[in-house]
Amino acid sequence: MYKENGIPVKKFHFELKYDTFVGKPKQEVIKQFEDTYTTDGVVRWVKSDNVVPEDFLYDFRDLNLIPNEFIQISLDAKNVDMEKHVGEYIQSMKDFKKNDPEGWAEQQAEMMFEASAAMGPGEEMVNIFTGDTFTTR
Repeated sequence: MYKENGIPVKKFHFELKYDTFVGKPKQEVIKQFEDTYTTDGVVRWVKSDNVVPEDFLYDFRDLNLIPNEFIQISLDAKNVDMEKHVGEYIQSMKDFKKNDPEGWAEQQAEMMFEASAAMGPGEEMVNIFTGDTFTTR
């Protein structure tokens, strides 16, 4: 989602023939709205229960499928969900490390190998969620 001065704009690296933020035909966007549900102003996907991405929210609004205020309510809910999921991830990594040190070490070795292959030797890597660090070999 591109924004200019905080306002979403329909801007793409290539010309699209559809006038939507998601770059799909309006009828397809309307059809995808059928795969959502709304509770207390929060628009979520039925399949995953995740909050709908921002670009879809703007398209749903532009197609008069939701009122404008549902956008901010949904984005606020998405932030709450993200904080919850990140907290759960951090706790699960702590539990994994404590309860299965051998499995943890194996996972870390694989991650270090992949990082070294991608980044080369001598690069400091940081898990942005847990703060764990290592240097590639």
